[in-house]
Amino acid sequence: MHSIDKNSPIPAYYQVYNDLKKRISIHEWAVGRPIPSEAKLNDEYKVSRITIRQALKELERDGFIKRQQGKPAVVNEIRSPFVHNLSYNLVSSERFNSGGLQSYNITAEKVEQYVIKEASAEICGPLQIPLGSPVFYFSRLYYSNGKPVALGKSWIPSHFVPGIESIDIPNNKLSATLAHDYNLIAAEVDDTIEVTRPTLEETHLLDISPDSPLMLVNGLSVLEDQTPLELSSTFWIGNAVRFKLTLKNVGGSYQIDNKIL
Repeated sequence: MHSIDKNSPIPAYYQVYNDLKKRISIHEWAVGRPIPSEAKLNDEYKVSRITIRQALKELERDGFIKRQQGKPAVVNEIRSPFVHNLSYNLVSSERFNSGGLQSYNITAEKVEQYVIKEASAEICGPLQIPLGSPVFYFSRLYYSNGKPVALGKSWIPSHFVPGIESIDIPNNKLSATLAHDYNLIAAEVDDTIEVTRPTLEETHLLDISPDSPLMLVNGLSVLEDQTPLELSSTFWIGNAVRFKLTLKNVGGSYQIDNKIL
């Protein structure tokens, strides 16, 4: 018997969502098999059809079920989230398949590659170049076991990388191309993390709903002399990634990459 607590401050749809999620996690319904119809769930939980639909919408948004018009909702295969280790030195897709993460099989696919002739202040400011300067733009989709998990965007001052817009970047590894073809190697990177909502472009490329949360990692890598090299933004699907950070006690203080907290 499945029911909700009508005296609970937790919304009814969310109670139903949590209970259905638990039932899916214990394999009450096999992957690819349909879950009960809205009418049957309505009878089980003794709530309105609107409540059931909202719970199913949340399950679909979080990837637990898949719905198609005129067909019953079916259980999706739930993969373990990709664990993104934040204890790194450089922004590079190469680290995704290191440190025991081979099972995630992270690959990258180019989306766009061109020169912005007159970059905006949002790009020129962090890169410390004059407003309207030309900037090379490169974007790629990251896949884990064949499913999109992130969209990465990079901006690099064009004077650093002449002709790069015509280069076929091997395996879409930008950092490797910068090092091999231009002798540009970042000395460090500063990252910030925030939660955001996807744009129309991001919902299309990542195959997510408009209300799906994204973890946005903004990075700025610099050369040895602290000259900005690359501005980057990586949009991770919220329920497809976890971030891991290791703190070390150094002389009584906790330290990350030589920065005292």
